[in-house]
Amino acid sequence: MPRIERIRITGLKYEKMLKKYDDMVLDLSNEEGPANTLITLMNGGGKGVLLQSIFQLLIPKAAWGKDNENQVEAFFHNHKKQLKPYTFHVAIEWRLDNSDRNEYMTTGIAMTAHSSVDQLEIKVDYLLYALLDYEEHAELTLSTLPLYDTDAGGPVSFESIQQFVRDHRGKWLPLEATARI
Repeated sequence: MPRIERIRITGLKYEKMLKKYDDMVLDLSNEEGPANTLITLMNGGGKGVLLQSIFQLLIPKAAWGKDNENQVEAFFHNHKKQLKPYTFHVAIEWRLDNSDRNEYMTTGIAMTAHSSVDQLEIKVDYLLYALLDYEEHAELTLSTLPLYDTDAGGPVSFESIQQFVRDHRGKWLPLEATARI
């Protein structure tokens, strides 16, 4: 069964945009490969946000909390409850079952938000994608995905990752999107 080796979260803002994950890679492996992992943070440290961002890969726009009161749209509001659109990325690198060599697959999601035409609703767009079957030292891996722009000091735009997936269709598999690819 494939196992999660690493998780990358880029540009995610939470707690009314007062906290954020710039470009974080969680390595969940030891010298033998993927391992059991325990994440401990103080209250308010972002454990729930971390899990909810990962769950977006499984069920985009998934709500959480008691009675599903927390919506993904909350990631896009500041402390004044104003919509502040931006893009964030979540990607998971899976080690595939293969006894001969280390092979991987990465699944990812890019999410962004904008106001509806009538300005009454928030629309969340997402792009799910997969990088299939690559080896440990391949050119494209979880770490080399162009999710963070070091010059700009933030995540790449939704449109940039869409274009990247389009340009690399041979290696990438777009899975689902709310915006046209």
